[in-house]
This record gives sequence, structure tokens and C-alpha cells, in this order.
Amino acid sequence: MKNEFYKSETFSDQREWGWFYIEVRGQEIVRHVTVIGDTYRWADWQGSSHDDYMFTEAPEFEAPVEEEKPVTKEEFESIWAKAGGPKEFREGPPGCFDRAP
Repeated sequence: MKNEFYKSETFSDQREWGWFYIEVRGQEIVRHVTVIGDTYRWADWQGSSHDDYMFTEAPEFEAPVEEEKPVTKEEFESIWAKAGGPKEFREGPPGCFDRAP
């Protein structure tokens, strides 16, 4: 299975504009990052950068919608690193993903 990467516009509670980046494996979101201004927040199934920034409650991903634009793996990894996400991929719980990274 091939990893896919997307970004879409997002807004903070204070109505500040930013980007929401996701990594998809199969039909599941496995990592995501929100960038609003100079603030970066990352999350995966095992943890997140802040207590108030949780992993998505809906990790299922069937197909991108019009608002979700493809990005390269390099762009996603750069944003992930800038957010301070774990350097190595952390596999999901047993049965969560169909394939190894």
C-alpha cells in the first residue's frame, strides 16, 4: 500500500487561518499536523505535541475531497519535523493498519 499525503485549509478557534496536513495509509489517517501562523501541532495514534491537540477521532479516509490537495512526502515530512513529531514512524495498534511502513 502506498502512503498518500494531503493538506487542506483549517481555522483555529480564534478564526486564524492555517493548514491541516495528513498522512494516509490504506484508508486510515496515521499522522497529522496543524500549522497556524508559527504554531505547529502534531499527533499520531500514540500521542501528540500538546495535551489539547488530540489524534483525529475519525481516522477513516476513503478518498480525498476537493478541499484536500495532494502534497509530496518530502513536504509532509518537513512539516512533521518542524512540528517536532517523532522521527521514526510509530506503528498503530494490532490490526490497525494493513501493512508495514
